[in-house]
Amino acid sequence: MESGGFKIVFTDKSVSVFENTKALPRSFFVDKWEVITEEEKITDRLLDPGFDFSKTIILEETPPENTSGFIFTSDSWYPGWKAYVNGHEAKIYRADFAFRAVPVSLPDDKVEYFYLPDYFYNGLIISVGSLVLLAMTVAVLKLSMRKASNEK
Repeated sequence: MESGGFKIVFTDKSVSVFENTKALPRSFFVDKWEVITEEEKITDRLLDPGFDFSKTIILEETPPENTSGFIFTSDSWYPGWKAYVNGHEAKIYRADFAFRAVPVSLPDDKVEYFYLPDYFYNGLIISVGSLVLLAMTVAVLKLSMRKASNEK
C-alpha cells in the first residue's frame, strides 16, 4: 500500500514501518550547480520551493571550467575527508551548505572517501614520540641501576 510517497514495508500488531519513495539516494550525479558564497543566500536558495535537489547543487566556490559534473554525497562535509576519483585525489567541495560534492568526468566514475584528519597524525606523532621517550628513560634507568649495583 502506498500513500503520499510512502509505502508500508513492514507491519505487525503494534508498529508499521514506511519507506519514503521520494527520498533521494545517498550519492548521485548532478551536472548543474550554482555558486553562492554567502550563507544567508545559500539558505534562501535551498528553501526556495522551486529548487530541485535532485538536479542541482549549490557550491560555495567556483569549480574548474572543465568540470562536467559532481557526485553529490549527503554525508557531512568536514575538512578531514579525502576523496579519490578513479584512484586520483580530488578536491571535495562543500555542497548545499553541509554536504560533499566531488568533481567527476563521467557519472559512473568511482569515488572513494577516506577520513584522515590532521589531528590523527598529530596524535600519532605525539604518541610515538612519547613511547620512544619512555623507552629511552627506562633504558637509562636500567643502565643506572646496573651501574649502581656493580659499584657495590
